[in-house]
Amino acid sequence: MAPRAATLPRMTPPPGPILELLVSTQPGGGPQHVLAVATWLRARRWRPIVAGPRDGALFDRFRESGIETVELATDRLRPRTLLALRRLVSERGVSLIHSHGKGAGLYGRLVARLLGVPAVHTLHGLHFEGYGAAARAAYLALERRLSRWTRVIVNVSRAQEAEGLALRLFDRRQSRVVVNGVDVARLGATALERWDARAAL
Repeated sequence: MAPRAATLPRMTPPPGPILELLVSTQPGGGPQHVLAVATWLRARRWRPIVAGPRDGALFDRFRESGIETVELATDRLRPRTLLALRRLVSERGVSLIHSHGKGAGLYGRLVARLLGVPAVHTLHGLHFEGYGAAARAAYLALERRLSRWTRVIVNVSRAQEAEGLALRLFDRRQSRVVVNGVDVARLGATALERWDARAAL
């Protein structure tokens, strides 16, 4: 659930749009969180752009919500995706790159470094348990390097923050904890609709 306006001070929108970079648009916690954030930003006259692969129903949901949405293959490692992202950021005058997920985090922070644009990265979980020893070491080393090019690392729980700090993936000064919320009102309404439907049967 997006933060409520009453909990935050009034903020002046940056001159350029904020790019929300995803590794997937399939239904899930990360993409749903981005939809809530982008909708919240747009309602306050900020200019969000969402970019990611067209691999799920949320891609069209972003567009239906009035959010500019760009198809970008961040779920694959290839030079042309990096070039396309660099062109998008440069041509649109993006003020901030906010990446979500491993592939998006790699592309987003590389382009941020190349163009001198501030970068924020959200870690939606630390998933490397299935890696072999060499792959695990390479992944952790890469995350440590990328964190040097990142203004803020957003963790979705205190436990994740503690794990990341223990692994030296980022500095404590960079870290912020923003717990992914659940729209309780919407969830309750859906439950009531299902109850009514069952009662009608």
